[in-house]
Amino acid sequence: MHRLIVTLLILSPLVSLASTPIIGEHVQTAKERDYSYLCRINTSIETDDGEIESVCSGTLISPNRVVTAAHCFAPGSEANLHVTCGNKYMGSITEVHKPFGRYWNNNTDPREKDVAVITLKKPSPLDPIPYAEDPNAYFNADGSLINGVSCFIAGFGTDDRGNFGELLVAEPKDVNFTFMNHVIEMRAIEGYLKTSVDHGDSGGSLICTDLQGKNKLVGITSAYRYDRKQSNRAANIFTAPWLNL
Repeated sequence: MHRLIVTLLILSPLVSLASTPIIGEHVQTAKERDYSYLCRINTSIETDDGEIESVCSGTLISPNRVVTAAHCFAPGSEANLHVTCGNKYMGSITEVHKPFGRYWNNNTDPREKDVAVITLKKPSPLDPIPYAEDPNAYFNADGSLINGVSCFIAGFGTDDRGNFGELLVAEPKDVNFTFMNHVIEMRAIEGYLKTSVDHGDSGGSLICTDLQGKNKLVGITSAYRYDRKQSNRAANIFTAPWLNL
């Protein structure tokens, strides 16, 4: 059984919610129809200061469930939720479930709690993607990928006006992965993270292809962490999705 390196993620003001689209090197524009299990999620809520809109990415993991990040939702925002997967509108929803029993907020440690599951009222005709139940099937003890395994991250991001951008996928290179308490951190081996996530990519996908050639959802985009000295993105933080789903 492979075991990943265990490192403590110290969350401080230097940790920012994935709040600009996937940036850096190794990024390609993709056709949404080729990734029909990847979803756009937007919701709005009326507040004393006006309307607030949240724009996030998500993943269809079963005919009637989409998994995303809990920090995408404010209380009451679910009523105005719109979900589109593979260019197909998913219709109305029945609920947004937080497996950890409370709303995610800035005072909540995102390492284990930044997960939300959207239940669709009608099953989607699109093919979902299964989620991995054990990250050790993908990573060596030193945090490198097992020979023959490949991974990519995906998200829709937003443009300068805050609207959804194109679907972008990126193949992480020169990185390793650490895992602790249902959190995966993707860190540059040397230098700075060349492929990172930002606004609109929250709730997006870390997908890996196993040795049998099957794609599975391994992580949900939660946050990125700055390098303390250089003020540069040093790591992407993903919440492992298999707990309580």
